[in-house]
Amino acid sequence: MKKNLLALFVLLCFSATQAMDEQSIIKQHLQLANGYLSSDNEKSAEFANKALLLSEKIQYVDGQAEAYWLKGRLNFNAGKIKESGNDFLKASELFKKSGNTQMYATALKDYADFLRSSGNFNQAQKVIEQACAISIKIKNQRLQSECEISEGLISLSRNDFAKATGHYLNAMKISEEVNDNTGLGNAYLQLGNINTLQGNIEKSNEYFQKGLQLNKKIGNKLGESDAACNIGSNYLKIGSLQKAEEYISYSLKLSEGLKYNSTLALNLMNMGFLKVQQKQYADAEKNFKASHALYEKMNDNIGSIDVLNALGYLNSVNKKYTQAEDYYKQASVLAKKIGSSSALQTAYEGLAYIYEQKRDYKGAYQYAKMGRQINEKLFNIDNAKKVTQLQMNYEFSKIQEAQRIEQELKDEVNAEKSKRFRIAIVSGIFAVLSLIALLATATIAYRKNKIARILLAERNGILQIQKENSEKIIQGVLPAEIEKRLKTNSSASQERFVSVMFVDFVDFAKKESEFDPMDLMDHLDVAFKMLDETTRKYQLDAMKTMVDGYLCISGLHNNNEAESLDNLLKAGLEILQRLSDIQQKRAADGLPSFEMRIGIHSGSIIGGVVAVRTVSEDIWGNTVQIASEIEKFAQPSQLLLTETANNLRHSFKTNLVGEVTVMSDKSVKVYGVSSLGVELSGIKVSKDNIDEDVMKHLN
Repeated sequence: MKKNLLALFVLLCFSATQAMDEQSIIKQHLQLANGYLSSDNEKSAEFANKALLLSEKIQYVDGQAEAYWLKGRLNFNAGKIKESGNDFLKASELFKKSGNTQMYATALKDYADFLRSSGNFNQAQKVIEQACAISIKIKNQRLQSECEISEGLISLSRNDFAKATGHYLNAMKISEEVNDNTGLGNAYLQLGNINTLQGNIEKSNEYFQKGLQLNKKIGNKLGESDAACNIGSNYLKIGSLQKAEEYISYSLKLSEGLKYNSTLALNLMNMGFLKVQQKQYADAEKNFKASHALYEKMNDNIGSIDVLNALGYLNSVNKKYTQAEDYYKQASVLAKKIGSSSALQTAYEGLAYIYEQKRDYKGAYQYAKMGRQINEKLFNIDNAKKVTQLQMNYEFSKIQEAQRIEQELKDEVNAEKSKRFRIAIVSGIFAVLSLIALLATATIAYRKNKIARILLAERNGILQIQKENSEKIIQGVLPAEIEKRLKTNSSASQERFVSVMFVDFVDFAKKESEFDPMDLMDHLDVAFKMLDETTRKYQLDAMKTMVDGYLCISGLHNNNEAESLDNLLKAGLEILQRLSDIQQKRAADGLPSFEMRIGIHSGSIIGGVVAVRTVSEDIWGNTVQIASEIEKFAQPSQLLLTETANNLRHSFKTNLVGEVTVMSDKSVKVYGVSSLGVELSGIKVSKDNIDEDVMKHLN
């Protein structure tokens, strides 16, 4: 019996020793798999599979969990989305079982990425919130940064650009604090993507270049391939074909070597677009079809839609309109199915072009209208302002930090000066006592003064560089006037006092249906050309053209308020007269036409430049809002101006029409314009009949 117990004990000790040795081998395999994860997928998969087999053999839970997690990452990068989801789910369950909280949260984050890629946004949001809560609890900032990126991608999938930007900026801030280059590189790439979507290519490429250089530095070839691919896409958008080909080819070579299918498919599609631009249509079709095959293999619906739209574009360029229409319709059906608004917009725009070429103008108009509605929803001024404001706040906080460092350097310089002064006094006292001491002290003081001057010159150079960088940041994101206020920190800048004219088509939505689509476009083209000609004639500034409205101002560059307001009134009356002539001509031909009405208000505005899909100048303020509302009270072919405008100097005879309420609670008197050449009389300018805006101006 004793011999049996002894043999069993020896066997258990041997088994335990063997298991410990096998665990060491598993850990080595996992370390190698992790090391190759971002540079060699095949080797990484080889070591992950070895670790998994050995872990299952000895029931080593931690080893199984990490091996499944690595397989999930590899499958996700290779475009095997469904397989990656199963791997991440198994890994999270095993990490939870083993008590490895950090890796449990990491696996949850990756599982959320799988759910988002599969279109299950609600479930993805729940899982990523759980992962984020754990990362905060265990104070793992690198994991917090990764969770912020994942949350941003979910928000972007829901077309919430501002929320996505906030998450990416948080990720960038956290990564900078903990010096996490991998997280910082990912944040750069995502901020570049969101600026591309908003049409800000210059800012986008700035982020992508930072991401490219950083990923090169840390040896992350996956991130390097993504950054180069995105830069190539941007150059393709702006027509810089030589640079586009350089970056796309570079990324294509990397993604092929890594077998990084998601980026490889995108590179093939970009190369197809490049070949179309170079009129190498056979090569373009070959690249598009290779890309489509990869996306279908990965079950990536969004990528498949993009390639279908690309094939539609290629066939439309070759004037194969039937094939092009088929591809665009396939893309629109799939885009509707998965709820991809941007892809659906591209398909609608393509179909509008095809129908126009086939002379089906009604169909072309309908598709163009649907595409425009999606575009206004996705890429509007509010979205652009929110994204720009968030980036501006982040950059401005960095400016403040630079100013704090500048002040600290100044304090150090002052302290050094004070120290030298005290040394000089002590040296002077000792100089009286001894000539030798004087010479020695003078020599020391000279040397210290020389060193201090060198130090001060170096610091001043640093301060100048920081100041220039700060100004570049301000110039990159702020309108000119606000930039000036920020740099001077002065309240001396004043808003401009101008007169605003708002021109609107009467009952545009109702009357639109009376027109043939092509005739509607011709009529609108004639009307807006007439508006532009008239505003140029009277030296007005045309600020905005809407579907059924037109906004212009006077007084922006002319301080003579009588002349500028007269020009605005002359322009308004001429617009109504010229439109009346157009109406008579169209009526004689039996064609419908629009009527216009005009509202004018004088007051203060603030103006600037905003970044939307293209950069445009804009104005804001109650003055614009009031002019818009006054126009709505006018009758067809009538020009109304507010009491504020009427009380300014002008050369027109006016008559009181009535009193209306604007901006919900403000009562305003409105006047009609009768004729030119009669001096205004009988109106007494006082605080009772002039609003606060004009009173400030007159004072």
